[in-house]
Amino acid sequence: MTNRVEELAPDAAIVLDDRTAPAVFRGIAADWPAVRASDPGAYLARFDTGKPIGVAIAPPEANGRLGYTSDMSALTFVRDSGTLASLFARLDAAALALTPPAIAAQAVAVPEALPGFEAENRMPLAPEGVAPRIW
Repeated sequence: MTNRVEELAPDAAIVLDDRTAPAVFRGIAADWPAVRASDPGAYLARFDTGKPIGVAIAPPEANGRLGYTSDMSALTFVRDSGTLASLFARLDAAALALTPPAIAAQAVAVPEALPGFEAENRMPLAPEGVAPRIW
């Protein structure tokens, strides 16, 4: 038996605190300038403060997985930091590699790293006062 995840309209009037099951809000960010941008990297670069952000990097042999080794003794990736511009440069280089590393920026606080982004790309489900994060 397959459990289906409920799909709700992007403008559904719900209270997230009342939810006890996952839901899909397909299209909730469809009108964001970040989504509509012809060059999303250039769009994001407009907000780059030059402050360092956390980055996780796994070697090609990790097959894109950030996690633990089979014996759970170590992580399959290293943590690093750099500017948004350096992250984009790493991603551009990885895109050209035959066997690229996994590269991820995780839970970056938008107000500090990309000031102004949240004003242009508002998440309607986020309660007032909750600082958005970008992955």
